[in-house]
Amino acid sequence: MYATFHIDHIIPRKHGGLDFNDNLCIACPDCNGYKGSDIATFDPLTGDLTPFYNPREQDWDEHFELEIDMTIVGLTPEGRATIFLLQMNMQRRVIERYEAWMRNEYPCENPNSESRQ
Repeated sequence: MYATFHIDHIIPRKHGGLDFNDNLCIACPDCNGYKGSDIATFDPLTGDLTPFYNPREQDWDEHFELEIDMTIVGLTPEGRATIFLLQMNMQRRVIERYEAWMRNEYPCENPNSESRQ
């Protein structure tokens, strides 16, 4: 299986982001397409304008939780806002996540947490 990823600017150039490693991350084309040059959106729970989760500065496990049905739940305003704008729980994406899990390809290994058996 081949996957193509985008190199994404966490803070887009449009907003002063630079081409340094600490401002770049790998993103799937869907997530990168939904994010565009946005840096924040409204938390669907509170309605407050909220910055996105920053993978270079924040721990995934503090902001997100993977449910048994392969949906991702936001534990914080940043997590909820990110899931909402990136459309991370669209049915097609949840099915793809489940299929990758069945192949033992999801979630990717997180060096800060235990891998599944």
